[in-house]
Amino acid sequence: MNADQAAAMRLFSDAAGISPPAEDSAGLVGLFQKFRPHGHGLETVMAKVQGGDDVLARALQVYAASADAYRPGQAYFEVTPGRVRGEDALSLARGHLRTLEGLVQADDELVELLRDVSVEYVSDLARFEVLDGDDDPSVWLFDAVSDVLLDAVDRSSPLAVLRDAAFAIANNIYIAGFVLAPLYAGLGPEDLLTPCFELWAAGLEIRFLAPERGVVGPAVP
Repeated sequence: MNADQAAAMRLFSDAAGISPPAEDSAGLVGLFQKFRPHGHGLETVMAKVQGGDDVLARALQVYAASADAYRPGQAYFEVTPGRVRGEDALSLARGHLRTLEGLVQADDELVELLRDVSVEYVSDLARFEVLDGDDDPSVWLFDAVSDVLLDAVDRSSPLAVLRDAAFAIANNIYIAGFVLAPLYAGLGPEDLLTPCFELWAAGLEIRFLAPERGVVGPAVP
């Protein structure tokens, strides 16, 4: 941990009421939850960290999307299911999958899967069972994107201490990557993960029924 990261760790620990200050990024889990439901007060903290304004702008979008579904005691940020439906939901799902294709270019099998997969809209996602772990392309993609982000992260940035806190927002690597986009500048444009955020913010979820067949619908709580 460099000096800038140590200073950021103390700053974020103080903001989260952690005493003594967290010793590593895992100790900051729950930081973003401290500013729910609207993110008020987070701007004062982020203004003191290099690159913090960019993170703030993205985090505020997450707060805005989840504010109406906020309940005290929630472990993760949640969004009202099915804010977008029908063809608009399908468009968001396709944008999400295209984004993942761009991120996993080094994996020919995943790229081929994403190019071939068909997606349809359903109004009741709960009636479609989740595939078992190793058979679920969602798991393959989650793991692959996690590895891509891990390899691309700017480990010297003071924002790197927020990686566990960002993941804990929604237990979702795509939302974590969206919020901390400045850490992954080497991957391409800063809006790279925006379609993934938009799918989540619309209260939508994709499930695979088979490797090349998926459905999108209102997220299941």
